[in-house]
Amino acid sequence: KMLYNEHGFSNLAETHIDAICTQIRLGKENFTLSMPESYALCERGKLRFVRELPAAAEFCLPIRIGETVTLPIGMSLTLSDEPTAGAVPLCRDALCGSLTVRSRRAGDTITVFGKTHKIKRMIADKKCTEAQKAKLFFLCADDTILYTNLPATADRAFCRAGDGPCIFITIKETL
Repeated sequence: KMLYNEHGFSNLAETHIDAICTQIRLGKENFTLSMPESYALCERGKLRFVRELPAAAEFCLPIRIGETVTLPIGMSLTLSDEPTAGAVPLCRDALCGSLTVRSRRAGDTITVFGKTHKIKRMIADKKCTEAQKAKLFFLCADDTILYTNLPATADRAFCRAGDGPCIFITIKETL
């Protein structure tokens, strides 16, 4: 909190401190978390707070059901109990543990239709442009990818509206 205040910010809550501590306890030396007025940016184990993320920075933002998170890639994401137009249903039971929305990482995989797929291969198969790759995000429970806007929903999180308890993910462009 002192480091946050030294960077000229003043609205850090206990939940934000907990989110930073969780990343540190997990042994992560590189992470980005959304904070009030800023981002917590940890690179090679050095923590600092910045108003804006560097253009190519990785991001990892905590999200909870009922919350909207603004991503640094020009999108906002909402997890809600209520369906909205264009929302994607996800199995409520899959959304347990620490929920985050993050950028792509080397070696990312997702299990769809009983088969594990490499994200890198999926991107190549879909012939994604650089602009499309820059807009990718991944909704994760702990370190397991549940949904990506490639689009793909992991088997674990797949749910049809009306089949059971669902949470709905709504994506909007912010830029």
